[in-house]
Amino acid sequence: ASIGRSGISPPPPGFSRPSTSSNKTSHSHTWNKNSVPVSAPIAPPTSRPTPDAHAKDLDHLKHTKAKATATSSTSKSISTLISKSQQSLETSCTSNAESTIQKKKISPQLLNELKISLKSDSRLGMVVLGHVDAGKSTLMGQILFQLGSVQRGTLNKYKRQAAEIGKASFALAWVMDEDDSERERGVTIDIATKFVSTQKHHLAILDAPGHADFVPAMITGAASADVGMLVVAATPNEFESGFHEAERNVRNNTSTSTNTGKQRETYSGCGQTREHIILARGLGVSQLIVAVNKLDVADPPWSRQRFQYIKTQLEPFIQSNGFNMKRVQFVPISGLTGVNVKDRLVSNTNTIDNHTDIKHSAAALAKWYNGPTLLQAIDNFEVPKRNIEKPFRAIALDTYAEGKGVTVKARVIQGLVVENDRINVLPIGDEVTVSRINHGVSNLRLGSKSTNIDSVRSTKDTNTITQLEQERMKVAIAGDIVDIVLGGIDSSRIVTGNVLADADVNTRPRVKKFIRAKILIMENLTMPIIRGAQVILHMHSLDIPAVICNIVNLINRKDGSLKMSPRILRAGENATVEIKLQHKICVEEFTKCKALGRVVLRRGGDTIAVGIIEK
Repeated sequence: ASIGRSGISPPPPGFSRPSTSSNKTSHSHTWNKNSVPVSAPIAPPTSRPTPDAHAKDLDHLKHTKAKATATSSTSKSISTLISKSQQSLETSCTSNAESTIQKKKISPQLLNELKISLKSDSRLGMVVLGHVDAGKSTLMGQILFQLGSVQRGTLNKYKRQAAEIGKASFALAWVMDEDDSERERGVTIDIATKFVSTQKHHLAILDAPGHADFVPAMITGAASADVGMLVVAATPNEFESGFHEAERNVRNNTSTSTNTGKQRETYSGCGQTREHIILARGLGVSQLIVAVNKLDVADPPWSRQRFQYIKTQLEPFIQSNGFNMKRVQFVPISGLTGVNVKDRLVSNTNTIDNHTDIKHSAAALAKWYNGPTLLQAIDNFEVPKRNIEKPFRAIALDTYAEGKGVTVKARVIQGLVVENDRINVLPIGDEVTVSRINHGVSNLRLGSKSTNIDSVRSTKDTNTITQLEQERMKVAIAGDIVDIVLGGIDSSRIVTGNVLADADVNTRPRVKKFIRAKILIMENLTMPIIRGAQVILHMHSLDIPAVICNIVNLINRKDGSLKMSPRILRAGENATVEIKLQHKICVEEFTKCKALGRVVLRRGGDTIAVGIIEK
């Protein structure tokens, strides 16, 4: 298939996404990018559901459809759908959650300290978004270098190696792009994850690919993030190619007809900036930094007019997609030279190259910009609320066998889990034991202070280690990204995208093949959606073939009235649809679990809708 404007060839036949490995270190402070695969098939259920079970599910959906009632006015943005479900979430009953915590083998004192620590929690997942070649990986390499996570000697080695293949300017990008295929092609293909600490936050940086062919990987990163950083290039025409809408030129059949006789539509200036903004908000990112990169090579360099133009172009679109502009920051930077990344006026010791003009360019920026640096803007992020009182849920990001048991790299999305707990692996339904929990960051917050994990592990002086600190090492709470060692399961039974949940049947999420969702149709939809439309449903790190088996209703934008059983759905419309998946997966209503209740629908390589699971 044609890649588009960048002229990048498809991945070579030998390239594949590794799903397992045996040489990973469970105590590593950084992940290899292959530790977060884009997608993986779900392990088959232990028993095949009977036709009667399918019939019951279908009858249940039909019965629910008959009870549909009018809803209040719905705006164009998916944020309106989400906000209504959030109100229901805040008022929902929490009695099951209280009983779940009481069953955990955790002291009341530690539980109280954990609740206190959540108020000052500083852990954030930040996804890096933007059009291809905007300089995302280079900027992230610069941040890691400025914060001391990457040594100058390592960068000098990368620079020599990159120069050998004619890509000397890619040295910083190689900090994030560790795969040989990515380095040879100069394009991020899979999610790269690194851990770093700023003055206020412990960050998990998720560097997402910007190419249109790798949007599923971007969806995985955005679904795993709390906040986002949108990188746009300020160089002439580069911002426009990434953000401006496509100009659709439908030519006559005689000049552009294909061998099949179909009409061809050509696009110019179609980038990923718009799609990334829409997907990020639909997948739960509520705070955003817009890093205006490459402003040092704009025309003229460090042009205030260019910065203001980009800002005025992006602000209305970002706001229309549900972002609160009080939580959106615009920062001018140069990712390659490091200007305004950590310090506005950089010294030669803060750059990988001793450019003589760096100080002059920094001074040019200081003449008109007095806002925060990029790292200061990151510290301005507010930490989202974590809920440890809800039933335990964690999403498997990677799995591998190491020693006894199976190690699962997982992101805890709600609740908490303690060593020796019995949990369930869904959708396969296997019950396992949590043998050990390994934390992937150097500091954990306990109460109002941070605990250094390395010192707790290494010291033998029990007087310096409180009982609570020892207990905290054995607990994973909402917001943690941890290695969970499971006992009583074979490594082939658990794969990326599986959900770990409490073993209690009353609190675990459901495994279903039919769902009902409220969706917002994308504005760039070219072919209307009808009953029977085949789509790919994306949810966190999963992508599953599905069919829209029924269009329940169409929501009027003006008055919120419903049109029952419409024949088609067009661009920009809000609707409720019923979806049949190719196989059963672990899902939950958005009001009960946000991470398991957000979906993205794609077709033919294009995103056609985002939405939330209603039932």
